[in-house]
Order: sequence, then C-alpha cells, then structure tokens
Amino acid sequence: MPGFVLLHNDIYCHKEVLKEALSKSTNCNHIARRLLVGVFKPESLENCTLTGQEWRAGPAGEKKSAEALCKSAVTAIIDYAKSAAVQRKWKVPKADGTIKHSMSCRLGEIKRAIKKDGVAAFKKKYL
Repeated sequence: MPGFVLLHNDIYCHKEVLKEALSKSTNCNHIARRLLVGVFKPESLENCTLTGQEWRAGPAGEKKSAEALCKSAVTAIIDYAKSAAVQRKWKVPKADGTIKHSMSCRLGEIKRAIKKDGVAAFKKKYL
C-alpha cells in the first residue's frame, strides 16, 4: 500500500504519521497515542471506544453502546510502541494498562476535536 507502513500482522499505519510519532515522541505512551490517528479511520475513532464499553458521560440514564476498535490493531500499536521504546532505551511499562489508558484518553481528545471541528478538519490537520 503506497503511503502506508506495515506495523504488525496486516496492520498498517500512514507513513507520515509514523515518521512524526517516532521523531516527536519521548516515551512509549506518546508513540501509542500518536499512532491511533495513523492506523484507524477518523470515522472509527469518532464512533468506537478502545474496549467497546458503554459511554458513561451524559445525562443520567442515557447510555450509548459503542463498538470496540479492532483488538488486533490496538495490540499491534502497543507492541510497536513497546519495541520502539526498547530500541530507544526508554522505560517500557510492565503492563499494557498504562499504554491503553493513555490511548483511551487520546481517543476522547480525538472525539471532542471531531465533534467540534468535523471530520474534514480533523483529516486536514492529522492526515
């Protein structure tokens, strides 16, 4: 695929997003957060959660169900971020929970940005 780089097991990332993530990140969590934009489509980032759990925010009693992001893609991002951190001799978390938490926070930031500015503005800024 032109413009894409294989991360792991048929999971691809935009080449420019990967290049920027590797050059501007200073730890494992930063890389994982930045790769979300390069691996998933904005529509998926807007409508899915990291785990597929229902959204808790909003008026009482209102529950929105959500699909989970592709588990193999999330795992590929985490594995890639950890291997990049090892190559750079950065501290690598023992458990994936801290990386997943930072990815989940970034996903919330992305959702708010898309809601505020729209998908087209998001694509223009990040892709």
